Amino acid sequence: MRDCCVICLTETWLSDKVPEFAIQLLGFSVHCADRSQELNGKSRGGGVCFMINNSWCDYVNVHPVKSFCSPDLEYLMIKCRPFWLPREFTAVIITAVYIPPQADTDRALRELYSVISSEETAHPEVSFITTGDFNKGNLKKVSPKLNQHIHFNTRGDQLLDHCYTSFRDAYKALPRAPFGQSDHSSILLLPAYRQKLKQEAPTLRAVRVLKACANQLAPVFTRLFNLSLTHASVPHCLKSSTIVPVPKSTTISSLSDYRPIALTPVVAKYIEKLVLKHIKDCLPPSFDPHQFAYKANWSTEDAIPTALHSTLHHLENPGTSVRMLFIDFSSAFNTIIPDIFIDKLVNWTPPPLHMCMDQKLPHRPFTISQGWQQAIIHPVAQHWLTTVMCAESTIIHHLHQ
Repeated sequence: MRDCCVICLTETWLSDKVPEFAIQLLGFSVHCADRSQELNGKSRGGGVCFMINNSWCDYVNVHPVKSFCSPDLEYLMIKCRPFWLPREFTAVIITAVYIPPQADTDRALRELYSVISSEETAHPEVSFITTGDFNKGNLKKVSPKLNQHIHFNTRGDQLLDHCYTSFRDAYKALPRAPFGQSDHSSILLLPAYRQKLKQEAPTLRAVRVLKACANQLAPVFTRLFNLSLTHASVPHCLKSSTIVPVPKSTTISSLSDYRPIALTPVVAKYIEKLVLKHIKDCLPPSFDPHQFAYKANWSTEDAIPTALHSTLHHLENPGTSVRMLFIDFSSAFNTIIPDIFIDKLVNWTPPPLHMCMDQKLPHRPFTISQGWQQAIIHPVAQHWLTTVMCAESTIIHHLHQ
């Protein structure tokens, strides 16, 4: 529970006589809307509450939007600006809802839809989450565009607790044991929303500007690249990258289901391509003929028929067998050691090139756009050459044997 970003409680039975510190969890802020006897007609029961994890969104970034209490509907709406969100959202507005069993459900749903629709119009860039105990109510009756993410019974043989967003497959709901003496199951919602990476507008605009102003910018970048190679120094801004974890599949259950993608400056990609061309021209031709990655007009698809041909040709001989070992290097780009790469590069390339690479590879700064402390900091050229070196080292090892 302490790892949850938001805890939503309905039917809290709290009142102003219960201080917040009596129910506050360590590391969480408490935001309550207790039942009002004047508005509801009853003094006991009802009430909704949020507990917000300070490591996700601190107290100063949680703002109450609206609260409401009547015989048919109770809700609390808060606006959170957490430390991280997908870039298409600026904030999250969460609404905790309780509709009593004896309520006029249609009236309650119309009231709830009216306030949510009003806030959506006022804040189109905000993500809306509506959750709670709806009893007989179904918010999709008044807003069919919404998606309900809980699909199992939450009290006996009834599905009373709902969670609505405007995004399909935004959450994966899992049943958990009841909280305290509640007769409702607790529900754990795991985020499964996939960020809209197509909204990388700044990068697209940068590419368009470079193409449109190529004639004016070419002399500037030519001088910049020549100075960088001459002085064997890479500008700090060209070494930086932004890490964006991208889901590997639609079902997300752990951090290992994300693949980190490094977004490097467009200008840095240009100079990397130029340097890579010069490095490849300096490489000796006597590399492993069974290397297929990062070679012109070759790909890993060529490796499959080559391996099959060699295997089947060998098996044509009577009494022969084949043992094959498949190795998949985890995070191969992340585990390349720059010092080994530079030592090998010294024997192959002119001093300006390997000195420039020595400046570029180590201590590359990066920022993480989605909160995970992981980075991909090595360019394609480095992985290409290291793959070659691994193959060459294997051949030398066999020759020494």
